[in-house]
Amino acid sequence: MGAIFKRGGIVPEMYGLSLTVYADEKTTEGQPLVFDAEAGDYGVKIASQGERPDAVVKVGDDAGVPISAYVVTGGSRNAKVEVEDVVQVGDKVVASSNGIFEKESVDESAEAKGLLVLKGNENNTAEVLI
Repeated sequence: MGAIFKRGGIVPEMYGLSLTVYADEKTTEGQPLVFDAEAGDYGVKIASQGERPDAVVKVGDDAGVPISAYVVTGGSRNAKVEVEDVVQVGDKVVASSNGIFEKESVDESAEAKGLLVLKGNENNTAEVLI
C-alpha cells in the first residue's frame, strides 16, 4: 500500500533562511521588506509599491524592536502572505501601497520581477515562493 502525501503546503520552519532584522516602523506578519542601507546593519523597511521584496516578515513588532524575517533567496521556501486581490498559481506579486502584496502587472516589453504564486486562496492570502 502506498503512502498518502499532503499536496503542497508551507515548508517547515527548519527550511530556508531566517534573519533577525531591524525596522524603524511597526511591522506585522507577512509584510514585504527591503534591506535599507540608511537604517544600518540588518536594517529593513516595508517595501514600496511595485518593489520586489528582499524578505517577508515572519514575526513583526513595534518600531526599533528586533523582528524575524524570511529572506527571499530565490526559491528556498514558501510563505503565506496577504494579497489585495485574489490571485492564482503562476501569478507574480509585488509590494502594494498598503504594505501587503498585489498582483504584478507587466507589459510585453518588461520582465516580471515579483514573487511566484504557488497557491491563491479566496480569503485574499496566497502561498508564494521566496
